[in-house]
Amino acid sequence: LSSASCSADTMKNTRNALDAHVEKFIAAIHARDGEALARLASVDCILKDCFNGKPTTTSLSLNENEVKQCTRRYQNQLPKPFDDVWEKLVLSSLELKQSSFEKCYDYHNEAMAVFIKDFKAREEPEDVIWTIKAMKRMTRDSRLCAEKADNHSRKVGKKATRLETCGAQLMQAYRCSSQTSTREKKLAQLKIVNELFKIYFELNALHLCKNLINAVNLPTFLPFEESFPSSEKVTYHFYVGRLAVFDDDYEGASEHLKYAFERCPRGSSKNKTACLKYLVPVMLSLGFVPSKKLFVKYKDALKPYEEVCEAVKMGKLGVLEQALERRKARFVREGTYLMFEKLRLYCLRTLFKKTSEIQKEFEPEKANQVKLEMLSRACKIAAAMKNQHGHNNNNNNN
Repeated sequence: LSSASCSADTMKNTRNALDAHVEKFIAAIHARDGEALARLASVDCILKDCFNGKPTTTSLSLNENEVKQCTRRYQNQLPKPFDDVWEKLVLSSLELKQSSFEKCYDYHNEAMAVFIKDFKAREEPEDVIWTIKAMKRMTRDSRLCAEKADNHSRKVGKKATRLETCGAQLMQAYRCSSQTSTREKKLAQLKIVNELFKIYFELNALHLCKNLINAVNLPTFLPFEESFPSSEKVTYHFYVGRLAVFDDDYEGASEHLKYAFERCPRGSSKNKTACLKYLVPVMLSLGFVPSKKLFVKYKDALKPYEEVCEAVKMGKLGVLEQALERRKARFVREGTYLMFEKLRLYCLRTLFKKTSEIQKEFEPEKANQVKLEMLSRACKIAAAMKNQHGHNNNNNNN
């Protein structure tokens, strides 16, 4: 009886939480409070407000019918199509609570489809402006739910398709925000572009990113610097910089990655670190070695690159090869390994330059000539340095 009583109390509390959440949702709509609507439409908020926190494998007594009954109780207060949006978002959160990730995304996909359709139909600026933040939040949640669903599908041996579906749906959202004469709708453009970047990188469909960059560069796109939040501009430049790395456009990569790095908030060490992962090899490829001050400030983030930088700077080819071999898995995962591989040429150039300087000291009259024998000997010394360096590392590890 005690257990049954606790279960009944839990059910009652959950129903009360649902009622409280939907009432806030209704109030935000009637007040046209975009910030409140965005927060209440987020999966995290619904999970916290209605289902007391994080996902679990424990089955809940609440079911789909309970959520639909709540929608019906408030049908006269919840304007269409927000009744359907709210219901699907809550059901999505309910499935997430029970770690049913595929169903979680499917419900969120339905909510997003309804919201996009309503967003498309809005034309007057005052009808659009308060829905922009909700569009941005739901776009982000849609991607995150799709990623969780695909990760789970792969784990259980099923085909992962949700992220690709999400990308197609977000393209619909992008068209709604771009193919319009209503300026306010375009305020959602850059956020949607950034979410699509993340999806295309995850799917390894980088060629699709170039279409987005072309769209941003169109004259019909809102003025970039004046129209969008700093966080969105930083994210955009970060991904464009990464694309430039894959295209071997190191000048372009440097420009975009520096923009992202320099405009990251000071407290965003994680984001600054992400920028440095690509900016450091780009700078090395352009012939610039990061300053010691940078290595001291971001010592944990830059530790894997310290040995590489030192090797390139001093022409220690063997040390470079050993460092690349030791960090190969990491650099491949980050997509920078091929760029580091090309640094061998820069390292050889430094090595041969130093060899030339030695030749100049011994034979000033032949300063412009370097014997192949000397270059060969320099390479052998570099190999010996590699072995010595490896021996020291082993001793340190022991």
